[in-house]
Amino acid sequence: MARKYLEKKGFRLIMSNYVCKIGQVDLVMEDGGWLVFVEVKFKSDDLFGRPEEMFGRSKLAQVKRVARWFLMENREMKRRF
Repeated sequence: MARKYLEKKGFRLIMSNYVCKIGQVDLVMEDGGWLVFVEVKFKSDDLFGRPEEMFGRSKLAQVKRVARWFLMENREMKRRF
């Protein structure tokens, strides 16, 4: 659902479920020359908080590390992110 939503907004899928030895990211997409690393959260209710509350500083740091790893492995894709 997240992928389809972003594609309708003009994003282009580069890779889904990217996994490396330091972690994973759900979607790698491109939007206007920018690489966008997307972490997808599915929640059926707000019982344990809203989805944006599930993405804290430590998760952001993890996604950044995985993004850097992705760029090292895919130097030809070096763009802004």
